[in-house]
Amino acid sequence: MEQLNSKAEVSPVPTPPPPPIPSLGRIVHYIPESETDVTASNHAEVVPALVVRVWDGLLVNLQVVIDGEKGTAWKTSVPYNADKKPGTWHWPEIKK
Repeated sequence: MEQLNSKAEVSPVPTPPPPPIPSLGRIVHYIPESETDVTASNHAEVVPALVVRVWDGLLVNLQVVIDGEKGTAWKTSVPYNADKKPGTWHWPEIKK
C-alpha cells in the first residue's frame, strides 16, 4: 500500500511584478490627503494627475487636475502606493 505524505504540497504564491517606473507626461491617479485638500475637488476620492518630475524610482512631482474653476494644483515628492493611501499616487486601473 502506498504511503501518503502528511505534508500537503503547496505551490508558492506568485509575487506580483513591480509597478512600471513613471515617466514625464504620464497620467496617474492621486489620492487626496483629506476632504479639505484642494485636490479633493467635488469630494473626489481619486483625481487625475500629470507626472511632471520623476525623482527616484517611484517618487514624483504631480500637477493634479481639479474639477472646477481652480484648475490645477502642485504636489511634490509624492510616493507610489498600490494600496491607495492618502497623499500617494497609483497607476489607473484597467477596466475590463
